[in-house]
Amino acid sequence: MLQPEDFYLLRSPYLSINTAEDLLNNHDELFSLLTAICQNKGIKEAIYIASPVLFREMEKMLEGKITEEKSTNRILQSLLKYILRASSRATPYGMFAGTSMGTTAQTTKITVGERHQHKSFTRLDMDFLDKIIESLAKNPQIKPHLSYTPNSSWYRVADKINYLETEMLKQTSTYSLSSVDYSEYLQEILEKANIGLNREKLYLCLDAEDFSEEEVANFIEELIDNQLLVHNLKSSPTSENALLEVIDKIASIADKTKDQEIIKYLNQLNKIDSVLSSDLFITEKRKIVTEVVSVFFDALDYSGDFFQVDLSLATLHNQINKNILIEITQQISEIALAMKINQPDDLGKFKDIFLNRYEGQELPLNQVLDTEYGIGYGNANSHSTGISPLVNEVNGGSSPPSKIFSKDFLHDMVQQKLFNALHMGNHGIEITQQDINSLNQNKTISAPLADSAYILGTITSRSPESVDKGEYNFILNAFTGPTSSAIITRFCYTDNRLYENVKACIKKEENDTAVIYAEIIHMPQSRQGNIINRPAFREFEIPFLTAGSVPREKQINVDDLMVRVTNGKIILRSQKLNKRVIPRLTTAHNFRFASLPIYKFLCDLQFQGTQSYYMWNWANFSDLPFLPRVTFKKIILSPAIWNITIKSLYENKETIDQQAIIPALKQFQKKYSIPNKVLLIEGDNRLLIDFTNQLSLEILQRQFISSKTIVISEFLYGSDQCFMENQSQEKFVNEIVIPVSKISKPQTPTQNSPIKNEPETLDRRFTLGSEWVYIKIYGGLKTLDNILRTDILYLTEYLKSNAIIDKWFYIRYQDPEMHIRLRFHLSNESDWKDVISAINIALEDSINNGSIYNIVYDTYEREMERYKSLTIIPSEDLFCVDSYYALKLLSISEGDQYERIRWMIATLSIDDYLNYFKLSLNEKSKLTQELAKGFYLEFGDSVQIERSLNGLYRSHSQSIKDLFEGKITETDHWVENTKSLLHERKQNIQPIVDRISTLQANAGLQSDLYHLIPSYMHMSINRFFFSYQRKYEMIIYHFLHKYYNSRLAREKIQDLNRN
Repeated sequence: MLQPEDFYLLRSPYLSINTAEDLLNNHDELFSLLTAICQNKGIKEAIYIASPVLFREMEKMLEGKITEEKSTNRILQSLLKYILRASSRATPYGMFAGTSMGTTAQTTKITVGERHQHKSFTRLDMDFLDKIIESLAKNPQIKPHLSYTPNSSWYRVADKINYLETEMLKQTSTYSLSSVDYSEYLQEILEKANIGLNREKLYLCLDAEDFSEEEVANFIEELIDNQLLVHNLKSSPTSENALLEVIDKIASIADKTKDQEIIKYLNQLNKIDSVLSSDLFITEKRKIVTEVVSVFFDALDYSGDFFQVDLSLATLHNQINKNILIEITQQISEIALAMKINQPDDLGKFKDIFLNRYEGQELPLNQVLDTEYGIGYGNANSHSTGISPLVNEVNGGSSPPSKIFSKDFLHDMVQQKLFNALHMGNHGIEITQQDINSLNQNKTISAPLADSAYILGTITSRSPESVDKGEYNFILNAFTGPTSSAIITRFCYTDNRLYENVKACIKKEENDTAVIYAEIIHMPQSRQGNIINRPAFREFEIPFLTAGSVPREKQINVDDLMVRVTNGKIILRSQKLNKRVIPRLTTAHNFRFASLPIYKFLCDLQFQGTQSYYMWNWANFSDLPFLPRVTFKKIILSPAIWNITIKSLYENKETIDQQAIIPALKQFQKKYSIPNKVLLIEGDNRLLIDFTNQLSLEILQRQFISSKTIVISEFLYGSDQCFMENQSQEKFVNEIVIPVSKISKPQTPTQNSPIKNEPETLDRRFTLGSEWVYIKIYGGLKTLDNILRTDILYLTEYLKSNAIIDKWFYIRYQDPEMHIRLRFHLSNESDWKDVISAINIALEDSINNGSIYNIVYDTYEREMERYKSLTIIPSEDLFCVDSYYALKLLSISEGDQYERIRWMIATLSIDDYLNYFKLSLNEKSKLTQELAKGFYLEFGDSVQIERSLNGLYRSHSQSIKDLFEGKITETDHWVENTKSLLHERKQNIQPIVDRISTLQANAGLQSDLYHLIPSYMHMSINRFFFSYQRKYEMIIYHFLHKYYNSRLAREKIQDLNRN
């Protein structure tokens, strides 16, 4: 079981919760109260750091220069938001909230010091520093002395070197995959530059006998301009001080060159550093830095933040009873273990696709994750290019699905408790110990908790003494592993005691000496460095598109990593160190949003095989107007939540009546018995709102007009529930980060009901010379499509008519390049040479003209796991018939309308498959709906994708209806040929399907048949399309489901009319 460490990190606002309550409870005195608070120097600094524009407007208003009611009301709303933020929300942000390390003890006592005792730490905003660095890197005096290293994303594929190039687009870094032709010269430069070389030394990497000086210089400059070589001036995200690291590098150049111009730049950088650590007011700091920048650096167009400020809170006492933290940890561990395993969806999909394509191979990670040649990762899955108008009409988001509860015991339990609470009018749901026991008994797959994690939440209680008596609640905000320090590390530079404790925690985490724990080093956007920067705690690092800070021999480049899947686990290995690598990200960066595939893969891999994070998720109930509070023992898993929409506010109206919003909000409050004080939730932001305060209601009104929906939750930490106080007995909100760990070694995930492998009575593998010949033919998309419809079709007809083979089939694949996989079953094993000879003759012209650039003979390995030994042979018979008629049907789909014709043919074909297996109309509707939904999740935002597909179906519904009902237009004569071929296919395939069904029935495996049907349809669709096969599959299932539903509706109406 997890145990808390002997320290924790306290997070608390700058102002007391009493300040917020006084403001909201005294609307008539709000202006005078706000203006009094805003006279405080610390609050002025906090507002200036957050919004210099608002600060200037506030100053004018306080000086009486802004008096117009509309303007003052707008400024007051903004100031109220900030003051409420600085008094009711503990999440660190500028000077509105800060941190302080606490320790465990036998009793609880936290006393906050006076405001003037708090200490602020000011650094340059990382985006601003990045602009200064780029200005320095372009300086003619400095540029020749910079060292350059290879872009850390580069890797070789065939005759190309691929790498990621960065471009600024509207102040945001965007990444694009670039390629250059491979050459031995380029390889040599990249390898030699690993140690860091300046321009002069880079020029020496090329042989002077082969190139002129001008050619060498131009080539090196081109590599630098195209970012294949990058300068070393940028600091590492794990450097101790980013600005000082830049200063040290410029100082080294100045000392070496004695160049007065460079010395001037160095002096100005030192001046900036001195200003940052001074006690000057923040406006004075900005003024001095602005002057320096305007004179010496080309950053005048910078309009972002100048500074990143962190607040270190002074505390007279900061201790929590160790037994209380143990109790909190145990109760959260119980609930987390009972829930379903939280594993990144993309990781599971990657594992499945990897095994399907590469089986037991170990391959370079870069190649596997390449979206063109490999299988990609996440939303950057590999796909082929091609003209696909239908696919291009489908719009979908990129966010991972978050509103899904599968139909299982957990879903049923939550649903029952929720409906009971709503029916009885209860505002809370309790998860009992009996519920936990039942959840554990009904789990099919379990996994241990991560060895290390952190718990983030708020302790609510009337007093420290009440906490010690066990009279408290803990509001859980997050429970996340596999490291205990992810949201702590960025504050370590403010407190050496915190640094030492975190260092000890991370050392404890690295308890397996047989593997390497490597920190992932990446800076997606410059400004994200404000939260990503942290000390270098680990011995090894994986730098990606940024510099590492550990010695070069301890840096593991991405191109050094190999990947394989063994025993259900994804394994990374460093080639140079020949050890398994376990990546770790010890920062609070939200890597799941808009991240590069390699970075996201490495971050996701942390969570493999453990229950590493848990938060309550209402899933598909989350949009209900009211969701009650959820508790387990002393843990509040979720506060009560209210979703306010236009329909719920205006009784099913579709438009907003702006004048009636506030009265409608009050009516909604009364209807659902909402307390006066609540939190307005917007993404990660929380704002304290009071329904009795007019300015609060105007904030709600403004938000509702803007977003058309608002979410509020109950506010559980008023002054009567805050045990933290200062010497004046003012109460403070708290958030506690509790690092937790266990000593025991990680366990292997177990499965309560393991699937037994059926005994194999058939051969699985067939090498060349056995009864199967397996060939891969590589070429361009359209080339291969054309070869299939001509050369391959003629070849197979020849081989079958001459009884050389008795069956064959094909599929389209990328491994890593696009190719066709053909399998031929010989009538006589000794005829394998005749097959090869026939193949060579059939493909000779395409090979000679370069249309086919590679042919590979390989080992055919039957998919026993999918098709089972019982039905693998009739399945191969089915593939043969399907392959033959697929090519015949493809021959119809030529001309300008080929894409439209293909998806319509494929739609008819899949409908036929459902008929082969004798599914009723209702069963066909349900199955296609289920299959379509699986794809919605695969491709991202399922709601958006389904909405887009519904629109797409509406635009094609008449054509689909006409297709099925035989209403053929003059230009659609292909339909007659299609239906004729599909009728022939049925005559040949139906006996095979009947044999498969009989075999399954006789073995008592009827349920397995419904797993086989989608597999057969999936393979059939693959044969029709040379690109985007999975998206076409999703579209076809969606179209069929909608068509079947319309038929069911028409039949229901007809039945009613007959009655």
